[in-house]
Amino acid sequence: MSNPIKNPVIGIVDNDASILDALALVLEELGYQVEGFSTGARFLEYADSQPVDLVFLDPHLPGQNGKDVFLCLGNSIPTIILTASPNAPLTRELLELGATELIIKPASLETLQRVLEKHLCP
Repeated sequence: MSNPIKNPVIGIVDNDASILDALALVLEELGYQVEGFSTGARFLEYADSQPVDLVFLDPHLPGQNGKDVFLCLGNSIPTIILTASPNAPLTRELLELGATELIIKPASLETLQRVLEKHLCP
């Protein structure tokens, strides 16, 4: 078994402030460093200069949508699609392009923990 990532940084990209704040609070309580962004452009700017170990990404963002963000990342970090519309064409396209996993909003604590352990403690 590999060692877990030390002090992982998790990005959250969601234009719904209530989802962003709630998820950030839960992840911070679990001991993770969290950086939240309401737009894909802001996240990409941050990720260009700071390490991010995993990102929760809403596909339906204003401006640069989730596909645009994912393509800019180039599969460089685990990308968890977080959506209330799992069958939407954009969501399906992201999974076909290689997004790491899909979580349906609202996500349970157990689901979040499972995904984090799977991808941050390989």
